[in-house]
Amino acid sequence: MGFYPKKSLGQNFLKHPVQEALFSPDELKSDGSITVIEIGPGLGILTLPTIETLLKLKNKKELILIEIDPRLTPKLKQLTQKYHWIHLINQDVLTVSLPSLLKHPTDLYIYGSLPYNISKRIIQWSLRQIPALNQQGSILKRLRFIIQKEVAERYLPSPNRTDWLYWSIIPYVVNVSILKHIPPGAFSPKPQVYSSVIDIIPKQSFTFKQQEEAEKRLKIIRKFYNFQRKTIGKIFKMLCKIKDQHLPEQLLNKRPGELTKEQWDLIISLYHKLCQPT
Repeated sequence: MGFYPKKSLGQNFLKHPVQEALFSPDELKSDGSITVIEIGPGLGILTLPTIETLLKLKNKKELILIEIDPRLTPKLKQLTQKYHWIHLINQDVLTVSLPSLLKHPTDLYIYGSLPYNISKRIIQWSLRQIPALNQQGSILKRLRFIIQKEVAERYLPSPNRTDWLYWSIIPYVVNVSILKHIPPGAFSPKPQVYSSVIDIIPKQSFTFKQQEEAEKRLKIIRKFYNFQRKTIGKIFKMLCKIKDQHLPEQLLNKRPGELTKEQWDLIISLYHKLCQPT
């Protein structure tokens, strides 16, 4: 490949484009301007077909490439010289403020093949900026990432299991789906696990007040997930020092990963009623 990936940056580069990881022209249709952000463009395997798609659109458009590795920027800079609407930022994406980055209100799409070790943080970083984007007049329309398959599946709701990662994003989104599984051989160096393309559609409007309420709710859920192998009755005893008779019988022997949204609503209500915040 002529380039030595850095293990510290979690670099595994795609050998060929994955169609499902790219936005189609129909998905990018908008009455206004369009901004697409690629996180970790690396060698440009997904960047070049994205440029081809954007060239087909008549809208005012911008493609922003956020790449932390300075060794990769010279090749990417050539694209910014060829197209005035492509911009390159050599920075850790987690330190970027999206509203500050955007020059005008726009429909925003974010995609990329993410390092496994920080994919969860990048997804949270993206979603938590929705209120500030809305205040600016921009709308985060869609997220599409390649992440570790096992992690991608944990974002999906399940009839028998609801994972902490699902609860961490569900206040912000209306739909999460997996579009494709990718074998290890599609990358260089070859990882030991499968990857997946995860598609996330955020809510069109999410306010700072809603975000504050969601964060308070997640803080309580996180307390329970810290003891996810214990039953709800035992966790309440540990956190709040209350007896079983204060709790609905149907919750006593449940574990955090087995609860539905309605049961979490009840637990959070009981927590506020019976427990002193710690």
